[in-house]
Amino acid sequence: MFMDAIGWNIKIKFKPNLLKQLFMIVVITLSKTFFTGHSRHCESTMFREKVLEGIKIHTCRQNYEYWKCKIKRLKEVGGVLSIRQWSGKPFYSKQEIITEVPADVVGIQMLSLWKNFEYAVVGCWKVITPVELALNDGLLLEDYQAWFAPVLKKNKEEVIHFALIHFTDFRY
Repeated sequence: MFMDAIGWNIKIKFKPNLLKQLFMIVVITLSKTFFTGHSRHCESTMFREKVLEGIKIHTCRQNYEYWKCKIKRLKEVGGVLSIRQWSGKPFYSKQEIITEVPADVVGIQMLSLWKNFEYAVVGCWKVITPVELALNDGLLLEDYQAWFAPVLKKNKEEVIHFALIHFTDFRY
């Protein structure tokens, strides 16, 4: 509540999604440690440092169509991709902001990953080595393969389409 020039008390009610329409924040959380079942379980991923140093330049997420729509909307409306990590146990602790990437820098590409770890970045015609893909995601090749092995094993499809969400202007 505030007073206008005449001295009247005026209440302003904002619609909950109004701010979101003016400035969108898309949140992506990165793991602080390797998950249970990974050979490096409980060790630090060092993702925070790798993002800030420009080593981890993208993240790989399931549900390509969801992320495609989300990133498209972010670019239309404007805002930031807020890259975060959990302060403690995932989903039970606060999120720590690592950095925020302006909407015009954020990008998305489809990564098709087969069960035998063959892959293709859709729309990319240059040769990308598995090592390059893993390093740009902030992992060694062995860790990258171990990271996605449970997802590939659990999925009934022969190929899964992931979203490569870019934190920089780099694209494959």
